[in-house]
Amino acid sequence: QEVVATLNPALLPELVPAGVFRPAYRKRLLNLRQTPSAYIFFGKSSQPVTELDRCNLFVQPQAGPFSYSVDQALEERTFYLAAAGQKSAEQAHGVVGIIPASFAEVTEFCSGGKGRTGTYAQEKQQLSQRLQKMFAENCPELADLELLELATPLTLRDYSLAPQGAIYGVGRFIGQYNPHPATRLPGLYLSGQGIAAPGLLGTVVAAYLTCGSMLGHDLLRGEIKACL
Repeated sequence: QEVVATLNPALLPELVPAGVFRPAYRKRLLNLRQTPSAYIFFGKSSQPVTELDRCNLFVQPQAGPFSYSVDQALEERTFYLAAAGQKSAEQAHGVVGIIPASFAEVTEFCSGGKGRTGTYAQEKQQLSQRLQKMFAENCPELADLELLELATPLTLRDYSLAPQGAIYGVGRFIGQYNPHPATRLPGLYLSGQGIAAPGLLGTVVAAYLTCGSMLGHDLLRGEIKACL
């Protein structure tokens, strides 16, 4: 019997019996550096947003190369806008905005587990208002944008099981060796964007590597070539 785990590799040590993994491997998984987190704004507009028609929009409020740091003001960060489709012209037009953030920005609002401090809701409301203003200043068509919900790094950590709210999972850094599909536990394999590369393409590549580790890379390549 074989099992493929596609979760963030940093969560794996807590799911296997003690002693299965070598201490060095366990420590390596637990200390994997993660990608930054984000605030994700979900909203709707009563009017069509032509600037987002069949395209996405990256907005960089400040001149110069892209940069992000914890100390950078929210209004100075590059952000991403995308439109959600609607079934008919009468329906509201959905809009999604993604703004980079650090988990350190919201740790003070965590009261243990999925609990939140009493000021968390107020902070989210203030953040939403600032983001709405940012969007409207850079895209006038979003002047009437209405908030539906705002996800914070705490949301991503608790409901996506993303360590530190990492929006793209495990990062790629010099000196960091991300785990391979095969593990020391017979029948347990890893896959997902934490193995090969982030995003959808990274997930597809990881799936190929994992299947190759399970079935044999020569066999897998042969079957793929036969389908071409």
